[in-house]
Amino acid sequence: KAVVSTQSTGGYDENSCKWLPCKAGDYLNDKLGCLECKENTYSKGGFEHACKACPHGKGVKAGMGYDEHSCKWLPCKAGDYLNDKLGCLECKENTYSKGGFEHACKACPHGKGVKAGMGYDENSCKWLPCKAGDYLNDKLGCLECKENTYSEGGFEQECKACPHG
Repeated sequence: KAVVSTQSTGGYDENSCKWLPCKAGDYLNDKLGCLECKENTYSKGGFEHACKACPHGKGVKAGMGYDEHSCKWLPCKAGDYLNDKLGCLECKENTYSKGGFEHACKACPHGKGVKAGMGYDENSCKWLPCKAGDYLNDKLGCLECKENTYSEGGFEQECKACPHG
């Protein structure tokens, strides 16, 4: 037991003994003594009776949280990027991020897009609808219809021949 006598020459009985201060990363349980703080919590140790939770979006390994500065940003989910001051933020429209600790989102290739927060990698970026007069080529994107053909745009994959006359 991590106890110390309150008497310099020894105690009279078990009630004379007191718990020693806990190390940083632990808290004092009056019955069991020093216990390790759980994951994503911290304690300065000493005679603190509870661990404090890390701020939202931050964490620390069990027993390794000594103070709030021990808490570090947790990895972001795919579709988000890490802002050092604010934590995980959603990627804007037409950008993507695999998450983790990436500090910026990447732009989708020209002519492709994705909804905000839904871009996990470049494959998440899909062709944007074509304007009228263009058709969608799966490999090259929007291409202009040839003479005497037309397209209403959108995701049409070929141009139609103009009616005769």
